[in-house]
Order: sequence, then C-alpha cells, then structure tokens
Amino acid sequence: MRHEPLLASVAVLLVALLSACSSEPEGPVAPSVAASPLSPVLINPQLQNVLVVPADPGTAQSYTWTPDGRLRYDFRLQNKTSQSFAVRVRATFYNDAGVPVDDQLPTRVFFGEYQDQPISVICANTEGKKVKVQVTPAN
Repeated sequence: MRHEPLLASVAVLLVALLSACSSEPEGPVAPSVAASPLSPVLINPQLQNVLVVPADPGTAQSYTWTPDGRLRYDFRLQNKTSQSFAVRVRATFYNDAGVPVDDQLPTRVFFGEYQDQPISVICANTEGKKVKVQVTPAN
C-alpha cells in the first residue's frame, strides 16, 4: 500500500495549522501609537484621520530653553475636519539617560472646524532634555 500521498497531505495540514498558530492575535489588542514625521508627538490611532502635526517642522514645532534653563517645546496640531472635538495632551520629559524627570498631567485642548492650535509644554525642572507628547481622545 502506498502511504506517500497520505503522508504528504498530513504534512501539508500540519504546516498550515502550525503557521496559523503563529499569526498575530485577533480581537482586542493594545492600541498602537504612531509618531508624526520628525516629531516627538505621538497621536493615538483614533485621531490620526482628524488631527495632524503640520508637515513644516520649521514652523510647526520648536525647542527652546526658558531663562531659568527648563526645556520648552512648542508645536502645532491641526484639525483636518469640519468637526469640533477635544483631545488630551500629555507631556513626559526625560533626562539624557532616558529616565522620566517630569510626567505631566493631561491637558484638555479643544479644536474647532479645521482649527490650527499652538501648544506649549515646559519641563518643571532643569533635568529635562527630551520630550514625548501623547495626544489621545478626551472621552
């Protein structure tokens, strides 16, 4: 009796089952967050179709130091729609080693139709050298 076709079929079935087990999970997963180009601003995926950091980094964002030596980050967010909504903006400042030195409470920012909104965040101390800003829905 020839078992080669049967063995080949079983092997193909096993490969298909094993590859299905190694795929990405379906269902609820943690939301991914995407950075805007050339920006430390991380916009939640739920907002990426309605909110953007304007593409011109020269006028859309800047880093400066306050007179007392604290990092200040100014940036703009632009509503790309005719809808009004609110978001939460939360800044975290880090030292040179990447350790958080100022994790600020979220600030609610309101947007009108197609509104371009300037936003400033300032580190609470002089240790901050880098910043990450998270923008999430204000639900």
